[in-house]
Amino acid sequence: MATGGLIGYYGLSGWWESALTLEERDYIESLFHPLGSVDGHPLTEGAPQCVVGTTAAATGLISSLFGWLKATPRDYLIRWKLREKMIELASTEPNVLATHFALQVLIAAFYRDREVDPDARPAAIAACQAQIALAPRAAVALRQEYPGRPLPRHVGYQQLAVILEQAGEYAQVVSLCREAATAEWAGDWVKRIARCQRRMASSPAGTTH
Repeated sequence: MATGGLIGYYGLSGWWESALTLEERDYIESLFHPLGSVDGHPLTEGAPQCVVGTTAAATGLISSLFGWLKATPRDYLIRWKLREKMIELASTEPNVLATHFALQVLIAAFYRDREVDPDARPAAIAACQAQIALAPRAAVALRQEYPGRPLPRHVGYQQLAVILEQAGEYAQVVSLCREAATAEWAGDWVKRIARCQRRMASSPAGTTH
């Protein structure tokens, strides 16, 4: 039976019914109650009006589902399935901003699971790198969408800087932060650069990794 609601609107019915068990689908629907929703099951019931906005894409809907999940083993398994679908969708999504924000959600999701999933940390790094590679196009799109506003923080640059600094790769952090600052993404780039430069200077024999 074809699924309606937001799942049907974004063409996700096949994935919804094949990737998730009936129990998982019921659980997600029990959690998902966005402000202003009229139907009791907006994910699968009703006919949504045209959805607009920078994240009005299938990736945007999947992204929103992450926020409703909790920190239990069942939620982790569902989150893993959402991550897999997000990777697939982000690879073909033509909307630059939808992809940018999808990668932002993926970065957070992977990094959150780094202690329980050995593949999560390298996947978080890969998502950071993918968002950074998209950054020039995302900056143009954001300035067009929000004229006169400064660019927001860039999670890919920020999270990768954190990971590299934790690994002692201070020279790489400095280079990455300078790149982000030059592109005018919001962030604590100057403070992080200064801190890493101090650490390089105090390293044995001037080691900079």
